[in-house]
Amino acid sequence: MKRLPWILILTALLLASGAAFAFEPIVFEDPAGDDKGPGTYKYPTAAAYKSGSFDLKKVEIKESGDNVEFKVTFKARIEDPWDSKSWSPPGQGFSLQFVQIYIDTDRKEGSGHKDALPGINIRFPEQSRWEKVVLLSPQPVSRLKMELKMKAKAFAKSAVVPKKVRVKGKSLIVTVPKSE
Repeated sequence: MKRLPWILILTALLLASGAAFAFEPIVFEDPAGDDKGPGTYKYPTAAAYKSGSFDLKKVEIKESGDNVEFKVTFKARIEDPWDSKSWSPPGQGFSLQFVQIYIDTDRKEGSGHKDALPGINIRFPEQSRWEKVVLLSPQPVSRLKMELKMKAKAFAKSAVVPKKVRVKGKSLIVTVPKSE
């Protein structure tokens, strides 16, 4: 699997039964200091890219009634150096990270998409193909949906685009309906 420093790829396996499912909270811990991939990746040189901005620390997934909450925590505080709230339409309040959480909902070997979204250059193994991807993007919802239609049409129905990504310190948080 190829890891790109400016895009974090997360995979989460959730047991599912149709659109309705229940699960205990899931926590993935990630070792510190591995944000340089195999050791050769480098952060861009612009001052906005601070050490730890892409160092994933933890992913928490929990059920909340009819919703699922995803909380992705990094080593560095989430910042908005390009003032995404001033974009037209406004962005999500952060500028650097773009998290994609790939979910294998049926856990059936060979079922689901084998490739990640275009540009990521990742192919999932047969036993871990995905049915849904939750996108935590700094882009406005309308732009993200437009880009999915233009650049990833085959995946558009499998993508979950949350209405709002919340920023809290070092974490990005989204809540999406279980039905999605």
